[in-house]
Amino acid sequence: MLTSDDLNFSLARVREAGLHAYLIKPVKRAELLEKIGLLLSGIGDEQTLPETAAPPAAPGYGIPLFILLAEDAPDNRFLIQAYLKKLPYRIEIAENGRVAIEKFKVIRPDLVLMDVQMPEIDGLAATRAIRQWESEQGLSPTPIIALTASALDEDVKRSLAAGCDQHISKPVRRPALLAAIRKAMAKPTAPAAEPEQAAAANPQSHDAPDSLEQAELAELADPQIV
Repeated sequence: MLTSDDLNFSLARVREAGLHAYLIKPVKRAELLEKIGLLLSGIGDEQTLPETAAPPAAPGYGIPLFILLAEDAPDNRFLIQAYLKKLPYRIEIAENGRVAIEKFKVIRPDLVLMDVQMPEIDGLAATRAIRQWESEQGLSPTPIIALTASALDEDVKRSLAAGCDQHISKPVRRPALLAAIRKAMAKPTAPAAEPEQAAAANPQSHDAPDSLEQAELAELADPQIV
């Protein structure tokens, strides 16, 4: 099934209609081929749901998690916001690395989602600038999750060496994103690990996704960011 309703459609309605999967318009060729392959293998959307777990919250009772999303592509920004729509998160947008650095210093977010390839200042240079500023101010490092289309070990090592705490390969999936956020907020950020050690422990977020809250997953059918 093809639908343009990406935020309010539920997997329960898909199952009730006797459908095995659906795609959100506009449909991308890679998404269509992947979904066909899964269906031919006997795997539908209902079989891709992880087990349950609570979403992470900000440090401080009852305070929404404040996320700085540095991403230049409007489609990717929209999809990440859709992934996090029903969770207790506030999202501030930065269209490039320069804006990300400026906004970081002003708003002091709990977490940064940093696209690596951006105009003006790329994500790695922005991360290094943020880490330098934190050091100069005597601040604890804020968790930074790199988002990039490359899953090559060398690119993973570069993002970790620049000061990122985790690395998620595009196309980003909602379970992997939420698992990475949960891991980042589960404990105080430690100094960046040696690239070789961090890369060895890092598959799609270069960490295996944890289980997620089932009620939240029913709201989205896991579109992809390319």
